[in-house]
Amino acid sequence: MKAYGIGLIILLAAYAISLYPTFINYNFVMNPPNPQNQNEYRARYEELKSATLIGLVTAFIAILGILVLLIEFRKHEHSHEHEVSVQRITPPPA
Repeated sequence: MKAYGIGLIILLAAYAISLYPTFINYNFVMNPPNPQNQNEYRARYEELKSATLIGLVTAFIAILGILVLLIEFRKHEHSHEHEVSVQRITPPPA
């Protein structure tokens, strides 16, 4: 089986997707919403909730990427592994 690197591509995509929830969580911690303003608080809470869901889905995508990478690695074959290294004896000329 030829390794295409699909597992690495899935892991890279999961990493790229995880940047959004990381930024939202960082923003929520470093700039907490004003509890007096209920609209801002509710909007930031909803944004944090969706970012958490995206982070959860991203974790499952990363696990899938790791599994695909391991399967590709296990089934990967090199063409030289199947070649016979002993030279063949040439028959004498007739």
